Amino acid sequence: MKLLIALIFLLILSASYAESKDIEHWAKENQELLRFNSSFLSVVNLKYAEKKKEIDSIISVANKNILEDPNNPVPYFIRGMASRKTITLNNKTIWKGISRDKYFSHPDFLALTKSAYSDYRKAIELDKSVDATMHLTQDMLIAMTSDVLLPPDVAELIMRRELEIGEERGDHYYQNTYIAMYESYLQRKNFEEARRILGEMAQKLPSMSDRISNMRKKIDRIEAHEASIAKQKIDHQKVLTPKTSPKPKQAKPKDGNKLVDKVKEKDKSSDYWLLLVLVVALLCFIVLIVYAIKTRK
Repeated sequence: MKLLIALIFLLILSASYAESKDIEHWAKENQELLRFNSSFLSVVNLKYAEKKKEIDSIISVANKNILEDPNNPVPYFIRGMASRKTITLNNKTIWKGISRDKYFSHPDFLALTKSAYSDYRKAIELDKSVDATMHLTQDMLIAMTSDVLLPPDVAELIMRRELEIGEERGDHYYQNTYIAMYESYLQRKNFEEARRILGEMAQKLPSMSDRISNMRKKIDRIEAHEASIAKQKIDHQKVLTPKTSPKPKQAKPKDGNKLVDKVKEKDKSSDYWLLLVLVVALLCFIVLIVYAIKTRK
């Protein structure tokens, strides 16, 4: 009886292990589909519903494996790639003809990119964990970094993982990965982060000092050019904005303030004398009335 229970337990473990390896097998079998490119959309008569169903099936496979093995980074990678391919599909079909500004601000576009890059981050996080039940391959990492819309910070996260698992590839690979991180920030005009990468390169790759110096100069040129364009826009806006003419200032005569003060003083003294005369006249009038009343009596 104990032997039977032990056999059943081993069968359950082996089945669980086989299931966890299914996703790895699936990923290897579908590497071309998962690699970021639009080759699977190159059919002349593209059918949106058919391709959407294909992508949804990929997401279904990923979701199933995430539930079964939450410490596995591969299904997160697969789901992220599927979300990204949905954007490519939409761009070639239902979003065709939409202007660039509307395209990048479209709610579906924003939701899909957020989902894709969130899954990429999770995949890298799990891949670096000691509890990971499987690991991302070099091809999977390259597939993520080949995404032209990939935010620079996510690209740096993935490329650093490439460096960690690809040290045996030599200095040339190491240099190119750092250059790719630098270019990623530079393309988005994030000059501060691009300089940060160059600072790290200067410390770790002293043999590239001349090239790093030229890369710094490139940042300075682009930054100066962007500042010049911004200044031109401000100057152009000033030209277009109508100027309001200032009110003409009235010329003040010399010693004008002193003259005004003297006039005010004269006015005040005149008022005092007039008031005094009125008071005296009133008193005189009262005295006359009182005298007249007494004489009658």
